Amino acid sequence: MEYESIITEAEEMIVSYHFIIELLHSSEPLNEVVKVSNEFVLKELEGMKKEVEITLSDAKKRQKKDWEAQEAKHKLYYNVVCPHCGTKAQLKPEQEVKQPDYLMYFLFQCRKCKKDFMPDKPNNDGDLMVWYKNLIEDIENPYKVIIRNGQIKEYKDSEVKNFKRLQADLVKKVNHSNHLHMEVQDATVALMNMIQDANKWCVIVIKELKDGTNIYGLIPKKFSFDFGNVIETEQVLIGLIETVKKRIQNPAEMPLKDGTSAETMEEEIQKIQELLQERMGNREKFLLREEEIMKLNWNEDIACQCMKCKTEFTSKPCGEGSNEEGFLFFMFECPECKDRFADQIPNNPVDHKNFHQHILETKFGTEELAQKNYEIMGTTPERVLEGREQLKVLQQKANDFNKFKEEVTESIAIHDRWLAEKIEFLKH
Repeated sequence: MEYESIITEAEEMIVSYHFIIELLHSSEPLNEVVKVSNEFVLKELEGMKKEVEITLSDAKKRQKKDWEAQEAKHKLYYNVVCPHCGTKAQLKPEQEVKQPDYLMYFLFQCRKCKKDFMPDKPNNDGDLMVWYKNLIEDIENPYKVIIRNGQIKEYKDSEVKNFKRLQADLVKKVNHSNHLHMEVQDATVALMNMIQDANKWCVIVIKELKDGTNIYGLIPKKFSFDFGNVIETEQVLIGLIETVKKRIQNPAEMPLKDGTSAETMEEEIQKIQELLQERMGNREKFLLREEEIMKLNWNEDIACQCMKCKTEFTSKPCGEGSNEEGFLFFMFECPECKDRFADQIPNNPVDHKNFHQHILETKFGTEELAQKNYEIMGTTPERVLEGREQLKVLQQKANDFNKFKEEVTESIAIHDRWLAEKIEFLKH
């Protein structure tokens, strides 16, 4: 039995589960609904991770057992007779060889004449069963002559009877072994399917998390504005500042270049430090403000109706999800059937505008579509017209939001250029 696939899939699954579990443990939920929901998710994931770890351990043990059984077969000594020189000996096989009859035989080397040879019979029950079957058919075929070691071989009735008994015993043994093998094989296939499905789910979840979808309603380590690069560059600048300070304090050991005076450099470093601290402080204030806005959005009670059981209730979001078009929605959990479903309207200005526009174009873009969808969607031409007017308002909100993001992105780029300039200055 091959266990490599199960081991590989299980190891990937454990890594994925560990990533999600660590994220849930190390992050703060945005509201109480999220906290309760994630406690349940965490319990389920940790339970599933333990099951997969047990499966992985079991697969590795079975794989080792199979390897050991295969190796042991080659380490045993077998009583054999060399057909070339007639020497009887106990030998270990050199290797396995598949013959033209498609059956597997051991290959031995005679210690006396040094010639390779193979016994008459295969080295495993399945092939030995086939070998006896073929032999019996050959014996009972009046037109067939059996040759053994270059001579015609004839068998007594008692020998044939014994061959049939041995073959019948092997059939029972092999059938039983095959039945057990099939049961294990079926269980293995079912297990592989389960692990592969879970891995697909993990890949999707981790991709969405890395793309910024707040599936589990957590306060993110970074928001929609990526400060990662400038933070790293700031650390480079801070390190350079410390290096230059040491030069100023120890001019003999680390002289300043270009004849710059210690006083001038000290004043310049002071300015750089003050401005750097101010910019870093402004970023922290900005991120705290973004966090507060996010908390307000995630702590608003929203009227919902479960898509599955139609229960009406009011709740805070329990997470975030995206549809096929990539629009982000708040997710809610029904208190009755525990089903998770998406809000009807996206949770950000840009997606809200795009979603609204998508509905107008795909459902009411032509007169033919409109006539078909008025009744289906329970609306009227007047309400669709109002929707087109509302789209203008949503477009303005989306524009304002995009403008804000562009301004933040530009300020990050300006700060990045300033950092590069100061680093270059201090290096020289």
